[in-house]
Amino acid sequence: MKSQLKLQGKVDLHPQPEIEESIRGVEYDFFYTGKRQALRSPVIELHITSTVCDWAENVYIRKAWYMGHKDQWKQCIEDHVRQHLLDLSAGHMLVMRLMQDFEIGEKHFKEWDKYNPNHFRTA
Repeated sequence: MKSQLKLQGKVDLHPQPEIEESIRGVEYDFFYTGKRQALRSPVIELHITSTVCDWAENVYIRKAWYMGHKDQWKQCIEDHVRQHLLDLSAGHMLVMRLMQDFEIGEKHFKEWDKYNPNHFRTA
């Protein structure tokens, strides 16, 4: 299932184009923040930062922002993380296994006021 939120832009900070020998080990983490575009509006702005660390301790960061209807924000985050792993050539089977226990919890949320969304556009 694809999210109804549309990608507005992204910044990749990668030490190399892809992970070499991803089968040796890959871990990921993420955080997100978001806000409504107007009071009671179903349209949100969602910012997601995902980090992937490979077995050689290389860190790959993707920062992206999305706009759209709020209903599928969780699906948008899951799709973002999955696509980041696939773009790094982690392998479909490995990505399926890594995403099997995917959860979005309170620890992943950052308050909008404590978060600087403009760092996306200046990175």
